[in-house]
Amino acid sequence: MSQATDYVIANDTHANVRADINAVLAASVSMNSGSSGPSGTTYGHMLWADTTTTPSIVSIRDASNATWYQLFTDTGLFRSENGAAASVAYGPASDIDTGWHFATAVTIAGVTAGVERVHMSATETVFNETGVDTDFRVEASGVANALFVQGSDGYVGINNSAPANILDIQSDGAAVVQLQRSSTDATGASYHFRKSRGTAASPSAVSSGDFIGIIRSYAYHTTGTPGWTNAAAITMAADGAPSGDYVPARMTFETGSTSAAATERMRIDSSGYIGIGKTNGGSALVEIATTANSGFVQLNEYHAADAFGAAFGLYKSRGTVSSPSNISAGDIVGLIQANGYYNSGWRGAGGLSFVSTAVSGSIVQAYASIYTYNTAGSAVQRYVTGEYVTLTNSSATTLFTMTCASNTSAGCILNYFVEVLDASNDVQSISGSCYIAIVNKGGSVTTNVSVIGTVGKAVSTGTLLAAVTASSASPSVIAMTPISSLTPTLLRCIYSVENLSNQALTI
Repeated sequence: MSQATDYVIANDTHANVRADINAVLAASVSMNSGSSGPSGTTYGHMLWADTTTTPSIVSIRDASNATWYQLFTDTGLFRSENGAAASVAYGPASDIDTGWHFATAVTIAGVTAGVERVHMSATETVFNETGVDTDFRVEASGVANALFVQGSDGYVGINNSAPANILDIQSDGAAVVQLQRSSTDATGASYHFRKSRGTAASPSAVSSGDFIGIIRSYAYHTTGTPGWTNAAAITMAADGAPSGDYVPARMTFETGSTSAAATERMRIDSSGYIGIGKTNGGSALVEIATTANSGFVQLNEYHAADAFGAAFGLYKSRGTVSSPSNISAGDIVGLIQANGYYNSGWRGAGGLSFVSTAVSGSIVQAYASIYTYNTAGSAVQRYVTGEYVTLTNSSATTLFTMTCASNTSAGCILNYFVEVLDASNDVQSISGSCYIAIVNKGGSVTTNVSVIGTVGKAVSTGTLLAAVTASSASPSVIAMTPISSLTPTLLRCIYSVENLSNQALTI
């Protein structure tokens, strides 16, 4: 280490002059190395090797001879001053505001034209730290814009240099976005939509009707004015005001046609009701509406292995979905109802119902009833079939009752048909007589076969029995009395009733 008090060789004795020259030469060749800067005379652009650090750091005196600035170490490593965006620490000789500078002791920043473009610290790397309108682009092999961030709004493009949305992906080939989760639990990959009012930092509650999430597809066309059109969509929206920790919601499904963009075709509302062809779920589990002539539901089955056709199943239990319980006699197991719109509302027209009559073991006995509505708006059973009754020999068992309205004098007319069954529910060949009797009849009786007397009429399986007229004064009770001479002994019967009036029929 050597430093000179000054770099002046004064006139003196030979020995002293030689000593001064040696001191200046030693200071020059060692870059004025020492634990502090030269204490004597200094000059602009002078070099000084600071030996207080390992490795030593070489500094240069500024042109004004005011201070020292670091350059490099004695091991060849650069150790510059921090610099700034306007005057970088490292950069080309021709441009002092393009290069690198040290924002802090642990932060390095890349600069072009005096503007920071990349900012790297111990915890993060930030591009465009100052937020100027500068695009960011990553290239891949043959792909100029593999990743593109638009400086004006932060929109991200993949293979897209002009993104119009927060994330805008384009491809001239495969365009598949895949989410995969591989874990030891049962959770799969998921895609989430979130919606609030307010701001991200201060969200507020959604309102009824707010869209929560939308999946929408667009197709390009060249007919009309060429462009992209909304072809189909799935939307999720609030279906009411939030309550507690929950928000009621609905889903709608839209498709386009040759004459219109995507239009709602089906909706599932917050009650789980489904509306097809209408913009609300309605009051039934599934409602279908159409303005076309083909307002029907078609089920097709294509199966080469069996003879079964397409099926439509109706199921009934008491209890709940998760914990069903037994039905009871009289429960409607299934119902198909027809309604017509009239006088500003939907009016019942008729239907088909299946009503349980007895439940035993694994068997549910039921009858099917076709009904229509009379002019008073009451449902009247027109045809009932499949009703089972257990019989006792030599004892009358009521099959059904016909009741006339009190203001009706014309009476009630019905046809009834009886099949006799044995213990195996097979139609039985009768040996002997079985009687159908009209009890407490209030009017006249006519028949398609012969007059039925008070003791009844002997019938065989499949016989159309009679037409009954009952007045409004008293209902008619139709009963069946098997006789003990039947072989084998009659156990049950199944009968059908055709109601040709507008009067009530009680099964």
